[in-house]
Amino acid sequence: NNNNNNNNNNNKLDPTNDDHEDKIAQQQQNNFEIIACPLGSNLYTGVATVCAVSFLYHVADSTFFAFFPALLSQRLGLSARGIGLAFTAFATVSFGVSASSLSARCIRGLGVVNT
Repeated sequence: NNNNNNNNNNNKLDPTNDDHEDKIAQQQQNNFEIIACPLGSNLYTGVATVCAVSFLYHVADSTFFAFFPALLSQRLGLSARGIGLAFTAFATVSFGVSASSLSARCIRGLGVVNT
């Protein structure tokens, strides 16, 4: 009886056993979870959200490049060279975050919806 029990355990661990492959496939399917879309369940809500975010991005982008150099010049007394160096430093930081795995680690740690 004990020998019969060992054969059952060996069949469970045997990678050529079809039952083993079925169990692995079932576990992999169970590991996936459906994440609710943060943009809404309706098509119009999703499109409206993307349009609103795009609009805000472009407003902020144009405002930043129009007024930030004047702000740096008036508040910090930077010359044109200093303002150029500030923009270069911002671009370097942006590239560093994009090229490194920092964003991937943040997404993995916080989740897709929270980032």
